[in-house]
Amino acid sequence: METPAAQTPLLKRQVLEMELSGVLCGKLDEILDFSLRSGIRSFVLYGGEEAFPEEKELFEQFFRRAEKAGISCTAALPCARHDLLETFRKEKKKLRIRIGTEAQKNAFLEEKEAFPGAELEFFYEKEEIWDLGRAMVFCREQGIPCSFGCSEAFVSASMEDLEKFCAPDEKGIPFPGGTPCMRFVRSLFLDKEGNLFPCRGMKNLPAGNILHKEISELVENSTVLKFYQEYTKKIKNPCRSCPSFGYCAGCRGRAHAYGGDFLSADPACFRNRDKREKIAVLPAKDPENYMPHKKPMLMISELTRIQDNVCEGASVIGKDNPFLAGSVLDPAALIEIGAQSMAFLDSFLHPGGSLQGMLVEISRFEYTGRVISCGDRLKIRGEKVYEMPPWNIGEFRICADDGEEIASGEVKICQMPEES
Repeated sequence: METPAAQTPLLKRQVLEMELSGVLCGKLDEILDFSLRSGIRSFVLYGGEEAFPEEKELFEQFFRRAEKAGISCTAALPCARHDLLETFRKEKKKLRIRIGTEAQKNAFLEEKEAFPGAELEFFYEKEEIWDLGRAMVFCREQGIPCSFGCSEAFVSASMEDLEKFCAPDEKGIPFPGGTPCMRFVRSLFLDKEGNLFPCRGMKNLPAGNILHKEISELVENSTVLKFYQEYTKKIKNPCRSCPSFGYCAGCRGRAHAYGGDFLSADPACFRNRDKREKIAVLPAKDPENYMPHKKPMLMISELTRIQDNVCEGASVIGKDNPFLAGSVLDPAALIEIGAQSMAFLDSFLHPGGSLQGMLVEISRFEYTGRVISCGDRLKIRGEKVYEMPPWNIGEFRICADDGEEIASGEVKICQMPEES
């Protein structure tokens, strides 16, 4: 019998959400070209709490160009933005009205006849915990389309607040209104500074900035986005073994905010309440559970932070380190430490744990000459710059605990195929 994951087809990104600002104005042609080539079918244009110069003109420009290209366009505005709401209502634009409190919901219901066809987007504000799920169900019963919009307050809320907020509906789905969020595979999000994210709830995990690289290049080179397209193979337990997995993968924003791992299980789900100790979190101080290396050759001590294609870790030079000559470390050990940081990243992100591989080449190695002694703690930053299985190329930079740079270089790693 197939699992829910096996029955789920690969999902394509169909929605591009954007916080409108003057930054995006000069990128409109690039955004439209990318959207047409990649199958984006809909734009959601977010306006802020306050207007900015030429805001309305920018909205109009996006509406006009998108509709000409056959892309649906929706203006998502706070309920307090009466100026634009009224303008777009008269122009019969698609509207999404953002509701953050129960008082705002009630105020909208009193004048809902003025906005026929408008969708509501409910979002969580930390200052006021209220039953959004019940509000969404009520609105749907009234024939008002609505959805849940993620927010930074939501993904960073305490577990106690999230447990109240994310109680399961009658189908056992732990989301407001009983609708699992799949934005992490169905959409992309651009903030007002031009930073690209998998979704609105993951604003601490950028894939890059469209002012520095084209959006198509950012998407193509993002490990996070690639992994999310294959989420049924990548998301970790306990979500991975859940009977709802396949059509529900938890909130990726909550998972990343909780433990720093964008593939870990959602800690706020009621089904994971008694399994949180099984959820992988950073810093990971157990490299022996992820690495094929054994002491004393295991020289990486912890993985502290993960970003898109980037990791940060640490190495404490133990007295059994085979590269010690007396109490001084041979600089050749720095190459192995840099390579192990990349291996730790790959294995930590792998649902099955340890991956086999080998260091096959080192280039552009530079050593500043600083003496490293037994007991010293080193900071490592690794970045994957190229991947064509089984080959990975990564750059590393090693600093002392005081921040002084010690070494840097580029490593080529051959990752062995997994056993079937």
